[in-house]
Amino acid sequence: MSIDRLTAERTRARNAASGQLPFDRRSGGLALIRIKSGSGRL
Repeated sequence: MSIDRLTAERTRARNAASGQLPFDRRSGGLALIRIKSGSGRL
């Protein structure tokens, strides 16, 4: 169940980020890493 939970959270983060941030889908992963490590909002 933990794996399903992680997958769901990852999908959520991706959808939220793609909806809020104007970054290209190709650089989506890098953008998410930037958000997680750069800004301490999450």
